[in-house]
Amino acid sequence: MGKIAAEYADKIFVTSDNPRSEDPEVIAQEIVSGSELKQKFSKELNRELAIKAACKEATKNSIVLVLGKGPDEYQIIGKEKFFFSDKNILRDC
Repeated sequence: MGKIAAEYADKIFVTSDNPRSEDPEVIAQEIVSGSELKQKFSKELNRELAIKAACKEATKNSIVLVLGKGPDEYQIIGKEKFFFSDKNILRDC
């Protein structure tokens, strides 16, 4: 995933997406390790902060893609399910 993203994107924000019981740091490292273009990656495991950072860095003609959750409005961390909406965060950007 990281290799393909780095091939086509100018900047990639790696974040968590329903890590459940997995370590989000390990998942992020695996994504980044798939590419030789590591300078394109920014890691922020807090999904809300990552989306806000991507919006903040976007210029007028930028396209920001937020991937992973689809229409789901929750995030599962450990065994707990929390309300989380990518759409709401993007609307506030």
